[in-house]
Amino acid sequence: ELGKTGLEVEFDDYLIKAKEVEGLPAIEMVKGANAFMYSNGSASFIQGSNTLTLGGDHYFALDYDGKLIKGSASEISYEEKDLKIAFGGEENFLELAQGSRSLLVTKDKELILQEDQTRILVAADQRLEMSDGTRTFKLGGDNIIAYAEGSNEYRLFSPSTGVFGVGVTQGDYGLELTGGKTTPAAFTVNSPYGDLSLSSDQQSNIGLTYGGNTLKTGKQGISWESADGSNPVEAQPEQLEGAANVDYSGPQYIGDKITSSSGGMAKGSVQMYYNSGEKHFIANAAMASVIPPCLSGAMAIEASPKTYRIDIGTETQRIEVFPSCSGFGGGGWLNITPSELGVGVFVAWKAGGSVDIGVAEITAVAGAELGIRAKMELEPFKIKEAGVWVLVYAELSIDPVIGSKFTLAEASIEGTLTMYFEEQTRVKGTLDGYINICGISDDFSMAFNTTF
Repeated sequence: ELGKTGLEVEFDDYLIKAKEVEGLPAIEMVKGANAFMYSNGSASFIQGSNTLTLGGDHYFALDYDGKLIKGSASEISYEEKDLKIAFGGEENFLELAQGSRSLLVTKDKELILQEDQTRILVAADQRLEMSDGTRTFKLGGDNIIAYAEGSNEYRLFSPSTGVFGVGVTQGDYGLELTGGKTTPAAFTVNSPYGDLSLSSDQQSNIGLTYGGNTLKTGKQGISWESADGSNPVEAQPEQLEGAANVDYSGPQYIGDKITSSSGGMAKGSVQMYYNSGEKHFIANAAMASVIPPCLSGAMAIEASPKTYRIDIGTETQRIEVFPSCSGFGGGGWLNITPSELGVGVFVAWKAGGSVDIGVAEITAVAGAELGIRAKMELEPFKIKEAGVWVLVYAELSIDPVIGSKFTLAEASIEGTLTMYFEEQTRVKGTLDGYINICGISDDFSMAFNTTF
């Protein structure tokens, strides 16, 4: 309480004071220009302009003739005017500074030279950085080489994971191209609206990631990894249109109860019927797979003493096989009756995928086909018609959370050339095109029909 109210005792040339210093009680003894003060575990000896302090923030602090020497548990320092020499501290082993110039040896094993805004850093882990306050040049570390100016940065980097890459940052936007011997090549776009990444590995597997959702396709198959854990794409086999119906009115030994409720990325179905009295046999089969090898197709066989028909795909429902689900593939169809044979073969390329951006799902597809087709009579053998076709198409659509799916843009062009071997040989050609951009569409159609 004496520190708050104050107390002074004076005798001869001595003065004793009880007072408050920075909110703490203190006692001071003064004799002329000399003094002693004690407060909160710190004792100070004062002689004119010189002071020695023991305890408090430091083990000791000596201020003598404008020179300050301090010692603590982690640091010893010397200061005179704008000069400072320090050993130890929270961040440094050594600090030498005079005015705006300084030399630091940090506990992170870095040597730093600085004057005003100019700064040079050399590190034990083989890093070099130079900066003038606006521009920064770096060598080593995560970056093989990097240059930054303001919010823009350009770098060639090689992180410890062994991935090499090139990166560009412009404000809130960034681009990165990365890859390595054992890691997929990836192209990444960073933006305030989310990060988009397209990657491909040594097995030609392709992945597209946006907002935590990933679509993968290739030899690994098609897979969908959703941020909300939604289910992957399910295969849907379809029987041939016009195939004979199977009569299930009699006893059934194998039903569909085993698989009727199961999902799958590869599915097949078979329908069979046989009437021994009429010797009538029917078999329908369909297969679909969205994992490598991706395929879709169906076949139908019907046979009786009077006739038979074999359809392995049709011109409208072709057999399609794509070994890696995207890229190159092909297929065709084969139709046989006692009097006629039809066949078609094609090669194709396709790619596509979907990305969920939260408010909508964006889907893009593109592809191309080149094929040949023919129809023949079997008795007597005669080629009725033969032709080729080519098709190129692309489509970009969006399916919003609210509202219905619509097409942003689509385009296609298809050409056919067919020869008909009738009483006179006839050649027919067609070329059709179509384009649609946000509901504004146009198309064209050209054809010729010549008889020789």
